[in-house]
Amino acid sequence: MLLTELNGIVLKQSKFAAKTLGIEGFENNRLISISIAPEPLVMLHALLTSTLCKVVRVAHLKVKKLSYPHITIGHVPVEKDFISSYAKFQNMEFAKGFEVDKITLLVESESPNRKWDKVKDFYLQ
Repeated sequence: MLLTELNGIVLKQSKFAAKTLGIEGFENNRLISISIAPEPLVMLHALLTSTLCKVVRVAHLKVKKLSYPHITIGHVPVEKDFISSYAKFQNMEFAKGFEVDKITLLVESESPNRKWDKVKDFYLQ
């Protein structure tokens, strides 16, 4: 039922352009990413989240607010390597935008490595 509901939402969603804002580095978790302008991702995330909450009525369900849309470039395990890697990425040129034509539903696995398993791809019209 959940996949049917999500598919219904996606069928009404057109492809859209997303704008990149720049390279970000987070030293506390040694993550390097490209930040993305939140609109229209925030609206789509809210619609998908509200549908998820209606269909899956589980007390412990945690749905995160979309506060930092991004594309992860990498996670660097050693702090000194993070600093040098981030310095290299900061100076790289990258495309300033891209077309969003697919949404992928991921589920966090139970493994200690915190991996994400793909459930399904939804293609935008």
